[in-house]
Amino acid sequence: MSPDIHQVTYDEAAGAVYLSLTEVEEDSVTRSVPIEDTSIVLDFNTDGTLIGIESLDPNVIPAELLDQATEI
Repeated sequence: MSPDIHQVTYDEAAGAVYLSLTEVEEDSVTRSVPIEDTSIVLDFNTDGTLIGIESLDPNVIPAELLDQATEI
């Protein structure tokens, strides 16, 4: 079962794509875990729930998700 994507944002200046799995508010990320040998970082809240996925390489994100991205 794959998680539902709440929002997709793209920061052109940073070249970063962020997949929000829930409403991500300021300071809600309490732990970020980089995945070794990738450009992926997993963000968790205080409960240990995965709330977001960041990629510094937009090419690893499926095109259909990038088409939904809101630029920030």
